[in-house]
Amino acid sequence: MMSDRLHTVRGFVSGIVVASVLGVGGLAVVRATSGSSSASSFVPVAPVRVLDTRSDLGLVAVTDGVAGTLKVTGSIPTATSTGVVNAVVVPAGATAVVLNVTAVNPTSNGYVSLRPGDATGAPTVSTLNVTAGGTFPNGATITIPTTGAHAGQIQVWYEAEYTTVGSTELLIDVAGYYELASTGPTGPTGSKGDDGEKGDAGSVSASCVALLRWEDCNKVSATVAVGSGPSDIVFDGTNIWVGNIGSDTVSKIDPIANNVIATVAVGDRPLGIAFDGTNIWVVNNGSNTVSKIDPIANNVIATVAVGDTPAGIVFDGTNIWVANRDQNFLSKININGVSSEDVLMNVNIRITDVGYNGRLIYVSYTTATGDPGNLLTFDPSDGSTFGVCGICYGAHKFASDGNRMWVANSGNQTLVGLSMYQGDQGGVVYGVPNAYAVAFDGVAIWATSPSSDAVYRVNPNTESIGLTVAVGDSPLGIAFDGTNIWVVNNGSNTVSKIPV
Repeated sequence: MMSDRLHTVRGFVSGIVVASVLGVGGLAVVRATSGSSSASSFVPVAPVRVLDTRSDLGLVAVTDGVAGTLKVTGSIPTATSTGVVNAVVVPAGATAVVLNVTAVNPTSNGYVSLRPGDATGAPTVSTLNVTAGGTFPNGATITIPTTGAHAGQIQVWYEAEYTTVGSTELLIDVAGYYELASTGPTGPTGSKGDDGEKGDAGSVSASCVALLRWEDCNKVSATVAVGSGPSDIVFDGTNIWVGNIGSDTVSKIDPIANNVIATVAVGDRPLGIAFDGTNIWVVNNGSNTVSKIDPIANNVIATVAVGDTPAGIVFDGTNIWVANRDQNFLSKININGVSSEDVLMNVNIRITDVGYNGRLIYVSYTTATGDPGNLLTFDPSDGSTFGVCGICYGAHKFASDGNRMWVANSGNQTLVGLSMYQGDQGGVVYGVPNAYAVAFDGVAIWATSPSSDAVYRVNPNTESIGLTVAVGDSPLGIAFDGTNIWVVNNGSNTVSKIPV
């Protein structure tokens, strides 16, 4: 049974990866390491099923609270159109495997964790958070031990919530793997060049060190012109989407070509934006509606009426939640429907924004008289609310790193990292002028500062601000695409790209 101390965020996989949910069968690996000091190269494969507990492929069953081991390298049973056939999908010696994992019909709330085969102890983070019934997919990249008793194996762990005993069917498809890259002979040593001038001290992220990308890391490498008054931003696993409140449009950006490839007309003042794994959702602050966009066809496929002056928006894995400014309720939208319902928070507050940490909805608010207020959490499973921050004032946006919920507070010009346990009143605090929005890149926290025309990078492990990067005029929204931080410059009508 699951310990009440396990709090995780969908998309964080133990020791190896941050992955994005892209719908059933979708996969977007955004950060991975091989577990070896040598460089590894990625080898994609057409998806091959290696685990299906419904037909006893790979494992007969996944037992609640008991680790199962699954061999993924060498000759293993695989599902084909003609039946089960032994085949080599991932060669022996591979350092990591890229998987699509799906939980089907869990009997209770809980989580699934995939780990290297030699992992010990209970998991501390999950690959999938599940609720009773339904289908829950995600992508993951898992390190594979190359030596020892568990060479070529991954560990499969399912655990039901609290004191319940549960079960789930589990499917795993291999979509690729990493193997050590070969190296050629060393060339002759060239002559030493002249010494250059000593530069200013700086800060380089761990990923930049690993990839030897000294020349372009942690500074703006590209600037993309978008619509008028860009505000919020989201990554859908393939492209970047930006809401433009001045032109009533959403810009779709190719993050490799660094240009706008589509513009979608939406409602009045698109202020907030979110992705549900399939579609883009945009809050129209001036129309009191939310637009649902098909990211392939690049058009609006539904418009949902919500409360007055909606602003913030977030997806909790099942529903879309919208913060209606100047009102005391959230709008809850079923992603498959075209209608919403009102969920009352507190009669004495006026909601300003909303976030999600994998379990709880975080709601920022002002007082009934309009003064900057505080935070509360809302549990969508039972409707309970809790006060969570005695040091937050004028909170705007949120981001989770799997351990803390990070809150940007313009009222007291701070970035606060809160424990993800409900009811916590404290946290770590950093000074960020006019802090507005926040993102997590798998290692560090980034916060926008509209008054400084900059973003601040915080390392939560060392608890220090390690870097400040100048961007455009009045940066607001911020997002991470697995390789780069993207910053919306509201006053410049641009988006800045920062490799990390």
